[in-house]
Amino acid sequence: GLGAVLSTRLWLVPAAALAVGWLRLPVGGDVDAPKLLLPLYAVIATGLAALLVRTWRGPPAPQRLGRLGWALAAYVALAAASLGWTADLDGGAVDLVAFYLPFGALAAIVGTVGLRRDLVPPLAVGQLALATAFALFALWQWRSEELLWNRKVEVANVFNPFFRVNSAFYDPSMFGRFQVLALLTLVGLLALVRPSRALLASALLAVPIFAGLYLTYSQSSYVSLVAGLLALAAAVWRRPAALAIGGLAALAVVGALALPSTRAALDANLNRVTSGRSGLVERGLEAWRDHPVAGVGLGGFGEATGRTPGQQARFASHTAPVSTAAELGSAGLLALAGVVLAVTAAARRPAAPGRRALRLVLGVELVAVAVHALFYNALFEDPYAWVLASLVVLYSDARDATSAEVGGPADPSG
Repeated sequence: GLGAVLSTRLWLVPAAALAVGWLRLPVGGDVDAPKLLLPLYAVIATGLAALLVRTWRGPPAPQRLGRLGWALAAYVALAAASLGWTADLDGGAVDLVAFYLPFGALAAIVGTVGLRRDLVPPLAVGQLALATAFALFALWQWRSEELLWNRKVEVANVFNPFFRVNSAFYDPSMFGRFQVLALLTLVGLLALVRPSRALLASALLAVPIFAGLYLTYSQSSYVSLVAGLLALAAAVWRRPAALAIGGLAALAVVGALALPSTRAALDANLNRVTSGRSGLVERGLEAWRDHPVAGVGLGGFGEATGRTPGQQARFASHTAPVSTAAELGSAGLLALAGVVLAVTAAARRPAAPGRRALRLVLGVELVAVAVHALFYNALFEDPYAWVLASLVVLYSDARDATSAEVGGPADPSG
């Protein structure tokens, strides 16, 4: 029934996906039960039903993902095929069913959606409202020292000299990523859109949103925010500003490394400073070296790199390219490169004047997600990565994307 209602309003599917894509619910009453994106799966299922109804009523909607669609399909097909040789069939099957297949379907749905100008303001308002609400809840957590969902973080907070918050998210890093995307939306609109009173007033929301981000103590989120702001500076103020900011950052790093105490601390504690990530990266590269062509199979990273049963059950590289290399081998890296090249090529195409600003904001947020995935390993496991990449391609399409959805002439402002 919902599919029939949404068949003429398919743009509501990606809107709803962006609204609920953060919500993971425990399956069962146990606090340690698996956390799944159940609301998002309901949205995707409804979107597929709407697409079927729409196809039954008339000719199928044109697919506008282009090369990105083929690249994503190749990556999903390779991941699925790798279950034939994976070191951990259960883990690989869960990854395929919980992430790759539904998110691939979501990207395909987004590829059939016409672009509506009136959809952008509510999406931005919704994103900033959610980020502000999450930040206020995080401040309450910090004040009361009470958390939801994650027992591991609760135990870690007992021994840490600081208190990490996760708001309504399962993981503090995922909460931090959501806040980063909201901040980049806010800064991007302020930098690119003609200022209005409402937009200038919304700048005040940056204070609570950043406070929530700060209390996550998520290093990967901090780095992704800096990367997104650098990308935005390079696009808005062009190369000189980006080079100046990057030069100052490089100078700070070089100055810190010049101190003997810093070098000694890094030499002795690199694995500890990176929360064990450097050691996991080394093990992932070893697995790639041992299985260079097809890897150890989807979900097999822990089984292939762990030395004990406990390590095999919990190890993950926390670095998306290393996970791809270890699990899918050089073939997976080629498929990943295809996805990156497809998005990059689309982003370099000319866009209608009214769409450039939005495409730039989407591209900057996608850069932040990609940088975050270098430290957290949640690129293809994150629905926002699939939706953002698809929207960047759609807003790079010179064809009439609006008339396919609303049945009228395209609005040149997008």
